[in-house]
Amino acid sequence: MNNNKINPVVTNNLCIGCGLCAYAGYTMDYNKKRGQYEPNLKSKNYDKNLAWQICPGKGYDIVKEGSKLFPNQKYSLELGFYNSIQAVHSNSEEILKNASSGGIMTELALYLLEEGLVDAIVSTNFYYTKDGPRTQTKLINTKIDLLSSQGSKYIPVNMDKLILELKEFNGTVAFIGTPCQIAGIRNIQQHDETLKKKIRYTIANFCGGFKDYRNVDKIIKKYNFVKSKINYFRFRGGGQPGSMAIKDVYRKELKLPYPDYMSETGYPKHKRCKLCTDATGELADFSCGDLWLSSYLKDEFPWSVIICRNTTSDKIVKDLISKGKISTKTLTESEVIKSQKTNITSKKYRLFSKLRMYKLFYVKVPDIPTGLSKENSSVIHELKVLILQKQKFIREKIGLHNTKIKFWEKD
Repeated sequence: MNNNKINPVVTNNLCIGCGLCAYAGYTMDYNKKRGQYEPNLKSKNYDKNLAWQICPGKGYDIVKEGSKLFPNQKYSLELGFYNSIQAVHSNSEEILKNASSGGIMTELALYLLEEGLVDAIVSTNFYYTKDGPRTQTKLINTKIDLLSSQGSKYIPVNMDKLILELKEFNGTVAFIGTPCQIAGIRNIQQHDETLKKKIRYTIANFCGGFKDYRNVDKIIKKYNFVKSKINYFRFRGGGQPGSMAIKDVYRKELKLPYPDYMSETGYPKHKRCKLCTDATGELADFSCGDLWLSSYLKDEFPWSVIICRNTTSDKIVKDLISKGKISTKTLTESEVIKSQKTNITSKKYRLFSKLRMYKLFYVKVPDIPTGLSKENSSVIHELKVLILQKQKFIREKIGLHNTKIKFWEKD
């Protein structure tokens, strides 16, 4: 892509629905067909060039940007630039109770608030509408709000109102988000010195991608919930690995174990998520994720990984340790890679083949010049994977997903 406007990102289904283009004047509308919010291409008083420059959906040079943010640090293709890596968990029973794993993101955000290092946290929570659960990203500054926002949000998150709120906010913040959201924030910071100073810390979760709202809506319908009556929803929480939970006003409750519920529908991951090279939030000051190693999974405490990408973030973690807020263990780069093998394989080792495959069919892809391996590529393998994904989606559309009837497959 070499256009200087946002339109091709949207029309080619590369928009992740982050809403950051609201900074450039766009308004966001819900696209029911795609199950996410997208910029209204008929918006008035927008700056199309600025929107293009800050949009993470179009792609970016992740190694170049990482080297500028974190100079003189260690570098790994799989993990990006970093200063230190540790296994960690919160020592707070209250935080661990509803955490997906070690509770480090909540503990870290709470520490930044209590120590006066920031005035507010950018965090995402669910709210409930006639159309079912939706997300809301806003500034929060209390422990109660932090605890209520715990848990992963495996859906497109629209931050259009948040980015406008940040423009008017007079204090400093820590921004919690996905790797692509952090990339968009970094793009904005390059154009706005005030926001560069205002967003003092960035915290990213490891990310394997998400499905859109159609997936959530189908699960709700499948288990006979009425969307307008739901008053609680989460994707993960309640310990490691956690579970999806749905509750309604009639006190009906459902829990589905993670990651089993990922196959509840035939909806695929977002196209842009399949074409992403950032597995571990390489442009964030702190990157946090699950620690999928048997030795840690057998422990009495759930553990997380935390990657500190500069000396400042490393010092904050050391302060957390000295104050008894968290417990840590030494963790090697290879252990983190092993722990995140599936995600890293998809985003680092297979991505080059995926991009080649789409280009062969003249499908527009994001510009991703670095941060991926070009060795052992197999377009044939990616084509087979794509066919299987399309098959599942077709089965979903005609109501045959999770049935024993099969087609397009040899005996």
